[in-house]
Amino acid sequence: MLRSALAAALLAVPAVSLFAQCEPSPQVRRILSNASRVNTEGLSRAEASARRTAILNKGLEQFPNEYFLIAQIQAEAGDEKARINAARAAREKHPDDPVYTLTYARALLGQDTAQAIRLYEDVVKSHPEMARAHAFLAQASTGKFQNPERQKAEIEAFFAACPAPLDASVLNMLGVLGSKEQLAPVAPALRERLEKESDPLLNSVWEVLWRIEFKVRPPAEHDALRKQIAQDLVRLEAHPDTDQLRWLQFLQYGYESAGDLAAAGKMKDRILQEFPKSRASKDIVQEQFSKQHPYPRNGDAAQIEAWRREALKTYEEWHTRWPDDSLLDNLVFSSLVALPDTPAERIAKVGEELVALYHKDPNWSGAVPVEFEVAREFSKRKIGLDKVPGFIDEGYRIALDRYEGFLRSDSMPAETADSFRGTIMMLKVERGRALLDYYEAIQQPGKASAIDAELADLRPTKPYQKSTLFEVQARAAELLGRKLDALLMYRSALELRPRAPQGGKDPLAENIDRLWKELGGTAATRPLFDNKQAAEEANASRWERPPKPLPAFSLSDFEGKNWKLADLAGKAVLINLWATWCGPCRQEHPEFQKLYDKLKGRSDVVVLSFNVDTDLSRVVPYIKEGKYTFPSLAAYEFVRSYYPDSLSIPQNWFIDPAGKLQLIQIGYGGEPNWQETMLAKLEEVLRTKP
Repeated sequence: MLRSALAAALLAVPAVSLFAQCEPSPQVRRILSNASRVNTEGLSRAEASARRTAILNKGLEQFPNEYFLIAQIQAEAGDEKARINAARAAREKHPDDPVYTLTYARALLGQDTAQAIRLYEDVVKSHPEMARAHAFLAQASTGKFQNPERQKAEIEAFFAACPAPLDASVLNMLGVLGSKEQLAPVAPALRERLEKESDPLLNSVWEVLWRIEFKVRPPAEHDALRKQIAQDLVRLEAHPDTDQLRWLQFLQYGYESAGDLAAAGKMKDRILQEFPKSRASKDIVQEQFSKQHPYPRNGDAAQIEAWRREALKTYEEWHTRWPDDSLLDNLVFSSLVALPDTPAERIAKVGEELVALYHKDPNWSGAVPVEFEVAREFSKRKIGLDKVPGFIDEGYRIALDRYEGFLRSDSMPAETADSFRGTIMMLKVERGRALLDYYEAIQQPGKASAIDAELADLRPTKPYQKSTLFEVQARAAELLGRKLDALLMYRSALELRPRAPQGGKDPLAENIDRLWKELGGTAATRPLFDNKQAAEEANASRWERPPKPLPAFSLSDFEGKNWKLADLAGKAVLINLWATWCGPCRQEHPEFQKLYDKLKGRSDVVVLSFNVDTDLSRVVPYIKEGKYTFPSLAAYEFVRSYYPDSLSIPQNWFIDPAGKLQLIQIGYGGEPNWQETMLAKLEEVLRTKP
């Protein structure tokens, strides 16, 4: 009803205005492409952005008030505050033009979402031809402003106005937000339009079309779809892109979607040969190395050291090829500090280079700021001590700005916001750890009192957070001469940590032994100081109770078999949640496969997996490459309905014989007894009484 009513209302709107809201014209598409293809080699972020903006502004002179150009110009304005200011100023200059109201509202999303929604609603009422407002209202109906019914209506309204838009950005967004039913009529209409086009600038739209087709078609039809994509590629190869690297990347993606991994491999080889210094080549060589040289997770010290030496040579070669990539330099630094015979001078040189590179473009982050890691190594080895305070201050500032920026989003769900607040708390703990190392190195232990006071004000809630805090507080207590306090805190840290380090030394246990002896403890009483029950409880804390009951499901696996929760009654069920892009999931799957092989003959147990990829073309090639045989069900929409705000993977769900979700285990740490732990929990759930 909404679709036909809106379509009728739009008949009175000039076609050019409607077209401009659905997708960029071919001329504007060319301008946008020219801007995106600016060669950024040797340029700072600001310089590259200025070049792109100049191209866009010149295009705007030719196409005044063009939505797609204005939106991209404002996107180049800088950080969120700069983008809002630029959009506000443009709207004030053009108060009667709805395009500028639309782009201003777009800038407000996440910062003043309520106002953005009001502006979108005003645009929809006064200018029904502005179909883009419906797409952004659908986007705004998530997170804290979650409104599934409205989101559904707005997606339908957009596609009523723009049934098959040749615009990858809006299709990407609505392709994820929209349901199979909403996208089902879009896919054939979009394919019909694309098959009449030969512009290689539409290759990104082809990619989104394939993703949508995998989503709307049942897994049993995916093989036929792959054959269709192979035919698409034959036709598309007659119209190559002038940008050879982009063309090869497109073909690689297409062949992977078609399931032709051999052809995709040839495209990777060409990228490596023809564009050896490109970012695409870097991604390929890193992927190849990780597959060919997996970390010996359960290896002994000699095997691990041999792997690190081999990896270091590779990382150094990569860093020579991509000298401005701080993430590669971080791999070199981490390998050097892990090897026992690295000279301190080399640690100093690489550490300073790493921090300088990272500050030039801090576009990635780790669990602990890289500046803290460098500072701790400098303090440990007593090198470059004059630089350590600056490293710590700058690392803390950059990380704090990043996390506080995330928290400024007014649409962030409360649970996600709490997670970021916990991250900020742990950032303060790690800052304290780095400073304590420095105070010890410069022989000024009295300064630890300030850190001790700061840490005392923190109130962590999760066991691993408490464990880390106790460990750092123990360091402060030691520096201040309070050995008994330190011993008790180390003991609490040991009890609360979820898992012990694998292989090598256990610093917490060593600190407890050392202080126990220094305080006059003997071997006869040392076992009394271990609390195995507390350690077991800490490990059990990794298991969570479900936030709500599990709804019934009816899902197909990638071989076409349908699975229903009702059909699994009377059995204990283990479900692994995963995605192809999830690194820990990839690490967990070999163990999960072994567990599946052990249990597949049992009649009282079922082992499944729920895949949550939004691009289902990736799934079957991944399964085939890994030679995995455990059932994989396409479950993105089901899992998203269960976790509407945020989702952490991998997860393992344990369902009892009555069909009730009993336990959830989150994350994978590579524990050597992982299979035994999962099996024990499964047996426990199997014995659950209704």
